Amino acid sequence: MENNIETSRALATRIYDLDSEVYRLIGSSLGRTFTGDKETSIRNLTTLISTHPQGHLLRSEIALIGNMARTIRNKEDRSRMMHEYNEILHQIAELPESFGSVDGPGVRYIVFLQGCHMRCKYCHNPETWKEEGGELQTPQEVFDKAYRYHNYWKDKGGITVSGGEAMLQMEFVTELFKIAKQHNVHTTLDTSGNPFTMEEPFLSKFNELMAVTDLFMLDIKHIDDEKHKKLTGWTNKNILELASYLSDNGKDMWIRHVLVPGVTDDEADLNKLSEFVKSLKTVKRFEILPYHTLGVFKWHDLGVKYELEDVMPPTKEQIERAESILHTRDYTGYKN
Repeated sequence: MENNIETSRALATRIYDLDSEVYRLIGSSLGRTFTGDKETSIRNLTTLISTHPQGHLLRSEIALIGNMARTIRNKEDRSRMMHEYNEILHQIAELPESFGSVDGPGVRYIVFLQGCHMRCKYCHNPETWKEEGGELQTPQEVFDKAYRYHNYWKDKGGITVSGGEAMLQMEFVTELFKIAKQHNVHTTLDTSGNPFTMEEPFLSKFNELMAVTDLFMLDIKHIDDEKHKKLTGWTNKNILELASYLSDNGKDMWIRHVLVPGVTDDEADLNKLSEFVKSLKTVKRFEILPYHTLGVFKWHDLGVKYELEDVMPPTKEQIERAESILHTRDYTGYKN
């Protein structure tokens, strides 16, 4: 165990140092993923690395660094940072339990879009809520940047668009995915489902996006509508409607549920969620995402009260209990 912690801390330090160097080379706060103090950031990263169930979060943080590194203007500096980025990815892949296909099957190029209407109490990226900000790029520009790395993801990976909430920029994502499909690139949309409606003109636009999306990764924050409203500020009715619509249209899905002790881990609610997911015909994977506190400092930086300050991440036993109730191991449609 001690060797595992030492290895995790060494890797955490390497990741933090890469983030710092990318920030220095870009010269903008947009280039910084970890804005907390060094010791706290490394300690949180160490915990994240050494706890497999949180591996998906680690990948998201590293992907942010990688995406910023790709914007470095100096070719030599960019090459050096991307080499270090890839070395870190290889080191993580060699850990006892790799984070693997957490943003879609295979190795993914992840595009993060700005803007989200939901206000999840555990959000670890509150800086993405505002629709303004970020870097303006065309779908072709984004694809060209991504496709430079297709030899790395080969035929098993592809492009994942996440957020914020990606469906707030649906026309952009549709155009990006159309270009990707012209090059036989696998496409994944990571969404909360919050903007979905069966009303026009949204539905026609969504159907156009659906046609060029290979996989939908859908977060179900809470199965109980009133508890969902309390947790996110919004109803879940249209989100569950989206899940059923995707199922009826034969679209592959990964369902994810953030496990927050005392908030989203009630046994009756988990059983209800399990029954709903069982009713869907195209769910290939069902994941528990353990609540974590890595992004709490971002709330503080934004001057926003963090209501879950006293909530601790779930224990291994709590995670295993939830996985058992939800029968997550029954969903084996995607295997790397």
